[in-house]
Amino acid sequence: MDHDTISRRLRQARQAIASSRAQVESDQLVGTSADEGDQPRGDVVDIANRELETELDETLVGLFGDELAEIDAAEARLAAGTYGRCQDCGAPIEAARLVAVPWARYCTTHQQSRERDHTGLGGAR
Repeated sequence: MDHDTISRRLRQARQAIASSRAQVESDQLVGTSADEGDQPRGDVVDIANRELETELDETLVGLFGDELAEIDAAEARLAAGTYGRCQDCGAPIEAARLVAVPWARYCTTHQQSRERDHTGLGGAR
């Protein structure tokens, strides 16, 4: 992919993620204003469901923020001429991976290794 195509794909991803984040934040505001009052409304299950939904929304907003930060970093790598290179080994990141995740920092091998390390599912070493 050429520089302009990559830049356009990153901008499109940023717009889509920012839009999704704004929607969740808007839904949170609507839910918050509907829930305001001195006494919790509904039975225990209703209250628990609202709390769970709020927690999930907050998690989504955080994940969207993380993805936007990754896009910022990818744009910086693009400007620096290091976009598309694995930050662990320096090898080119597979084109299919960059199509799927334009802000990818690592080749498939190193991404999988990081995920195993993060989840603790890597087995004995």
